[in-house]
Order: sequence, then structure tokens, then C-alpha cells
Amino acid sequence: MPLGERRALAALLDWQLWYWGQDIHHAQGNALRAYGFERARGPDDGTQRSSAYVLMPGSDAARDLHGLTRLIAWGFGIAATHHEHEAHGSLLMVRHECCFGLCAQPLEAMAGTRDQLPNRVYPDSTQQWYTVRRTLSAVARCFADYEQWAQQALGLAHRVEAQSRRPRAVRRRHMHATFLAYAWCDVANNVGPAITGVR
Repeated sequence: MPLGERRALAALLDWQLWYWGQDIHHAQGNALRAYGFERARGPDDGTQRSSAYVLMPGSDAARDLHGLTRLIAWGFGIAATHHEHEAHGSLLMVRHECCFGLCAQPLEAMAGTRDQLPNRVYPDSTQQWYTVRRTLSAVARCFADYEQWAQQALGLAHRVEAQSRRPRAVRRRHMHATFLAYAWCDVANNVGPAITGVR
């Protein structure tokens, strides 16, 4: 995947995690939990830890995960597993990084810091790229679904206010909140051609 596309993807993920951080503190309650995410937090070991929010099929909200068996979100990144590709590993994307990879180890929601994430490998085979392509497309569709729900359930004013809390330099470089769902749909529809056959 070209560096420019990876940078754009990293920017989208950064915005998504920022909005989720704001949605957790919504005036009407934790919006991620209202959507169907379950909050998981490891034992208090004296370190500053990020809660994990886990979305799985069969949650109370019964969201369509587009083939994912698990979607995990932390403040520092996301992980996802596709049911057709569990044997080939899970997709792991770390915030502010222009790369992504696969990890063979089972993903534990209890990871509370970036350093506790399992090692990831950059895909270097056709099968690994296919796994990345399918999983990333499903993740993007899940993000788009959430953003469409958020605009209706939380209101556009909440999104605009959340955007205004970011530093001005960051706001100027990226898109308005109303376009985030469309941007994720575009990723879902185009990620296949963008990375097929890339080494």
C-alpha cells in the first residue's frame, strides 16, 4: 500500500478513536456501551491503562460485524479478527502509525497499554494480504455503521463539539465529522484494489 494511502488511513483511525473517546463521556451515558461494545479492563497494577471496548456477534445490540468475530478498540489502536481468516491471524492497527500488521497470538482485550500488544508481522504473502484486505474492509464497514448511528443517536452537534476540542492544527488537516462515515465506506469499497498483490 502506498505511503500516502497508509497515512490517510492512519489519520482516519486517529479521528475515529478521538471521537470514540468523546462518545464514552457523552452526557446521556457511554455511547460505545449503548451501541453494543462491552468494556473490559485488566487488573489495577499501578500503571496508566486504557480500557478495551469489545464488540462481538451476539451482543445485546446485535450489530452487523460484516464477518468479524471480534473488534477490539483501545485508545492506542484497534484489533479485529475475521471469521474466515482466524487461522491466518488478526489485524492490528496502532494509532499514529502508518502501517498495520497481523498477529498470530490470540488477541486479549486485557491489554491495557501499547507495550502489552502482541508482536505483529507485516504481510508478505498472497494469503496474508488477502486476510488483511478482507479484515480491513470489514473493520471500515463497522466504523461506517457506527458513525451513521452516532449522527442519529448522539446528534451532529455532539460530533461538531468533539471536533472543536482537538487542537486547531489537527482539525485543519483532516475532514469534518459528517464525512467520516463516507470516508470509511470508501475505504471498505477500495481497499481491495489498493493492496492486492502488494509485497
